[in-house]
Amino acid sequence: YTETTSKLALNGLLKLTGLTKDTSVAVGGIVCTSGVGGIYPRGLIIGTVTAVSKEEGNISYYAEVKPEVDPGDVQDAFVITEFEGKN
Repeated sequence: YTETTSKLALNGLLKLTGLTKDTSVAVGGIVCTSGVGGIYPRGLIIGTVTAVSKEEGNISYYAEVKPEVDPGDVQDAFVITEFEGKN
């Protein structure tokens, strides 16, 4: 279990930053929401790790994640308003 935040990169991949050298994040791993913080419910699949690399000029690592869904392809969506652990 690793907790971090992500940013959308120009290539359409998500970038998970601030990983340590001994991270458990690996290529092929599934990234999902943790539920920590009460913003998103636990267990929503975000995507699949495609690469883990060292940050240039830094001691931390980052992972690139291919989103499970292309937001441009979404036609219908559910809006989750209440869930256990919500702030």
